[in-house]
Amino acid sequence: MLSKGLRCGVGAPPRRLLPAFPSGRCGCQGRPGRRGQEARATDSEAEPNWEEELKIFKQRTLAPSQLEVQRQLAAEKVDVGRVLYAKDNVAIIEGLNNDADVGTCLAFSSGARGVMLWRRSDNIVFALLLGGAGLVAVGDGVECRVKGILQVVDASEGPSTKREYEQMLVPVGDALVGQVVDFLGRPYPMEQQAVAAASSSSSSPVQPHPEAEGADAAAVPPIGTDAQLPLLNGQPDMDSREQINEALMTGVRALDILTPLGRGQALQVVGPQGSGKTQLCIDAVIGQRGSGVRCVYAAVGSSQDQLERTVEQLRQHGCMDYTTVVAATGDRPLGEQYAAMLTACSIAERVRDEGGHALVVLNDASVMVRMWEMITWAMAGLGSASAAATEEDLQELQSAGSAAASAAAGEAGSGGAAAAAAEGSGAATDGASSGDSEEEAEELVEYEGMLVSAAAAQRRRFFSSLIQRAAKMHRRLRGGSMSMLLVTPGVPASGEARRAREKIAAYKHLSEAQKAKLLAAIDAKERAGGAGRQPGPQELRTEVVEELMSITDGQVVLRAQRDAATGGVAVDPQLSVSRIGSRAYHPAMEVLAPQVRLDLAQAVDAARYSTSMDDPAVEKAMMRAAVVAAALPQPPHTAVPLEQQVVQLLALQRGFLDGVAPEQAAAELDRLSAAVAAAAPAAVAEVAETRQLTAAAEAALLEALQAASQRAGSSVESRTAA
Repeated sequence: MLSKGLRCGVGAPPRRLLPAFPSGRCGCQGRPGRRGQEARATDSEAEPNWEEELKIFKQRTLAPSQLEVQRQLAAEKVDVGRVLYAKDNVAIIEGLNNDADVGTCLAFSSGARGVMLWRRSDNIVFALLLGGAGLVAVGDGVECRVKGILQVVDASEGPSTKREYEQMLVPVGDALVGQVVDFLGRPYPMEQQAVAAASSSSSSPVQPHPEAEGADAAAVPPIGTDAQLPLLNGQPDMDSREQINEALMTGVRALDILTPLGRGQALQVVGPQGSGKTQLCIDAVIGQRGSGVRCVYAAVGSSQDQLERTVEQLRQHGCMDYTTVVAATGDRPLGEQYAAMLTACSIAERVRDEGGHALVVLNDASVMVRMWEMITWAMAGLGSASAAATEEDLQELQSAGSAAASAAAGEAGSGGAAAAAAEGSGAATDGASSGDSEEEAEELVEYEGMLVSAAAAQRRRFFSSLIQRAAKMHRRLRGGSMSMLLVTPGVPASGEARRAREKIAAYKHLSEAQKAKLLAAIDAKERAGGAGRQPGPQELRTEVVEELMSITDGQVVLRAQRDAATGGVAVDPQLSVSRIGSRAYHPAMEVLAPQVRLDLAQAVDAARYSTSMDDPAVEKAMMRAAVVAAALPQPPHTAVPLEQQVVQLLALQRGFLDGVAPEQAAAELDRLSAAVAAAAPAAVAEVAETRQLTAAAEAALLEALQAASQRAGSSVESRTAA
């Protein structure tokens, strides 16, 4: 095979054998004096080791032979791996080259193609099957596809060779904007008819993606192939990142005020089924209109009807002018759904790497979790060879008993994996010594400064490989960013218990002894692991939700019931937090927004620790918190711009809504915002343009708010008198 990147330059020639003569003197002058003899003695002591110099010179001049490289490649052929498990477009393989990175293309003996998704520390490989996935069977041979042989000449070690493997690339070109595609860039079935008609009239049709060939290939070729990036781009290292200090306004009032999203941040959206997680993400995409932020929406795991509704909402609000939808509905193989999430990140990373800003929405984190759980169950059914490495994961899945774990067991298939699931870890560890498996289960490793089990470390690395692709790049790398909203169906561990404690503390008809008894029962139930509600059919168990929280840069937690007045999402301010802190706020909101969280927290503390709910201070704090909480939700499909949020925050904090009933707070805020925009347009425009709240602009806005409030008061008084 021909070499690539030959670097065999000849080193510098040997040094001169005689020292250079000083200027102004000739080499044939008479006998040198004493000073000349001392100078020659010094030069002789500093003279190099010519044998060592000559040895290095010969090594540098040994140009690698192409024939020698070919002989070496023939003698040391690429390792042939073996398929241990194949189902749902996912394969487990052993025996592949240990120098092949994640994302390497794989060639199966049956003619199928695949890509390496993940490599465990024990060299077990998980692969995504592409073209001809139905042809792969247990026992088939697998090879890593070699792109070329690199020949490198080191100054001290001489010539050496290194294999370069072919990486799986996906389309990320500009033609994808406004399209609904699968993970290979092919128009999704709902879009294929229109794209096929456009392609047939084009004089230069797009060539099919190389990995799309095979039994599963669609007739319509992929689009956006003018630019390509690896499907599994590595997460940027710390030297390539920059501190997150810019805000990405979503237009969702509760999100921008309570849990701001910074450019380059990965924010988790947590809530039970029906809480409005998808709606919040769609509203965040709507909020990017006119901002220059490119959006990529990974619609995975949903039904075809849900996908069509999502795309229709985006189209109705003009979002498809800057958005790409990468789809894989729930009836598609699990591996394809996970690959759609990876492709969405790759498309957004192209924008980031070019210095732009992108927002990627991954609308179902359970796909990533079910992928890991399915592989874990499958590994447990492979026998003693992998039992020690998977026993702890298996025990965690069995003890959880969640719907997601049960679904993963079903997806792992009948046979060995199902038998292992039914019989427990003992069946999986048949033939392995119990001592070895116990040692493996108890083994602790250091991961990101924490001591965790080896199984937990592998799982966290797998989750992090996707989540931590979100980043704000360093300015020397153009300073672009990719922000992420990760939708997680489920409830945090403390959600139900905390709300139960709040309700008990607020009950007036209970004695202190009764309250203490109820609180003790909740504590005992929480310690026993049963404080939270049981996860629904499509929800993740609490332990997984908490683990994902520890990986992301923050979370916004939604309550089960939406806001009755607006139909918008209801954010839980106690459980929602951004680990970026105030750096994720625009300067205009940096001082105003944190006060809202403080008001809500003080009201909760007052209700919890006050000896009497009839205390005027407690009543005032509770009423203020109720007005603030009622003012945060907004109707779906609406975006509240920065300048309007600043006006509304000023109205809340300066008492312009004191005395307003909570159910009227949202309407009163909208009225005040409209009045201020009409009375002080220059100040509003200044905030919108500069993203700053100067003293002059604040004074103008407060004056307009005062005038609008007085007019409203006069109107109310006149109506009352009439």
